[in-house]
Amino acid sequence: MRLSHRSLRTILALALGSWSCQSGPDITSTATQNALACIQPGVIRAHIRYLSDDLLEGREAGTRGFELAAKYVASTLETMGLQPGGIQGTCFQNVPLRTSAVDYEHSSLTRDGWEKRLRIGEDFILSPDFERESVSVRAPLIFVGYGITAPELDHDDYAGLEADGKIAVMLIVAPAGFPHDQRAYYSGRPKIENALAHGVFAASTFPSRPRS
Repeated sequence: MRLSHRSLRTILALALGSWSCQSGPDITSTATQNALACIQPGVIRAHIRYLSDDLLEGREAGTRGFELAAKYVASTLETMGLQPGGIQGTCFQNVPLRTSAVDYEHSSLTRDGWEKRLRIGEDFILSPDFERESVSVRAPLIFVGYGITAPELDHDDYAGLEADGKIAVMLIVAPAGFPHDQRAYYSGRPKIENALAHGVFAASTFPSRPRS
């Protein structure tokens, strides 16, 4: 199975047409009907089936599955007659990547005089630091709710709190009353940026919301 030149041009033309024209292409025109007739669902399905197969193990960057997927795509492009523009006349170029992982055996969260040992991945979550091989932090904890400051929603979890130089403990989600798009936005990176803006020394996310 391979994707023909005409099929590729057809797919691109239809995609760009529906993207740039608010009302969409005129599907009754002869040109559109001819273009639709060139689309081969079986060929597209075959590509998707292979690239989504468990054999490729998720295609995570740097893994064997990723390499298999990359070579498959490169071979498909070459059969279509496209000229490689990568290193040494290939379809590939080197991109430096940095990876990090939490050392679960040597990672912990403790408190003086506290007998309970929290379980990493269950009671608390750690994110690896790309800049350091190891991190050790000792500072007072302060609970900051959701850790969100959203003036447009009249919401500020840091109001009345002195978080400077402390470890902020926050819920990993955003309030259920937020609009869906803002709830998704404030559940991510803005939490950390907001914590840094309030002088927080480190931040820890709690995996669930408190029960009402």
